[in-house]
Amino acid sequence: MHADAARITLDEPDNQPSLEASAERKRKPTRASSEGNYMQQLLEVEEQKLEIAKEKLEIKKRRLAIDEQRLALDQQKFQLELQRHQVYWAKYCVTFSVTDQNQ
Repeated sequence: MHADAARITLDEPDNQPSLEASAERKRKPTRASSEGNYMQQLLEVEEQKLEIAKEKLEIKKRRLAIDEQRLALDQQKFQLELQRHQVYWAKYCVTFSVTDQNQ
């Protein structure tokens, strides 16, 4: 009966954590290593903040470029509208002067 129990435990996979892993979990970080980890994490957070700031700046640059394009299009639209009115008034003046000459 003891042989069967030994065979079963040998055949089953070892679900027990290794002694090294257990010791690693139980080991408490020293003050220096925890401060180093904290500083590393702080550095990573600051780097992430910097990346986010860079992305925001790129977005603002793209929005500015879009606004500049819209402004240019609005200026073109205004110029075309002005030309349309100038043509209208030129035709009106020509028509008015021809009408006056015929009377």
